Amino acid sequence: QWLGRVGDGPDTARTGITCRTGTPGADYYGVTPRSGDVVVTKNRFSAFVGTNLDLTLRSLGIDSLLFTGVATEICVESSLRSALFHEYWVSLVDDCAATYSRAAHDASVSVVAQNFGTVVTAEKLESFWSTVSPG
Repeated sequence: QWLGRVGDGPDTARTGITCRTGTPGADYYGVTPRSGDVVVTKNRFSAFVGTNLDLTLRSLGIDSLLFTGVATEICVESSLRSALFHEYWVSLVDDCAATYSRAAHDASVSVVAQNFGTVVTAEKLESFWSTVSPG
C-alpha cells in the first residue's frame, strides 16, 4: 500500500495513516463544501495523482491556480509542481501555507519562487482583487 511507504524518519516504518477517509484527520476544518461545489478526494502528496482534478479544472476553463495548505514542502509543493507540469499558471500563497518547520517552509517558498511559479501573500491577493472589476 502506497501510504505505508512513508515513515516517521529514515529507516522507520509508518506508524499511522494521515487523513484517511473517515478519520478525524480527513474532516473539513473551519470550512465545508457548499451545495454544487466540486470535491476532489486527494490520496497522494499531489492532488493531481490518481484524481480527476486536471479534467475537472479543464472542464471549468480554469488555467491559474493558487496553492495553500499543509505541509508546504510536501503536499502543497507536490501539487503545485504537478499543476505546473500540467501547464497551469501556479502561485503559492506564502502566508496561507504552513508546515512543521519554518526552515522547511522557507526553503519550499524559495524553490517555488526561483523555479516553479510565483509567490504571493494573502494581502497582495486581496489588494489585487479589490482593484479588479467583475465581468
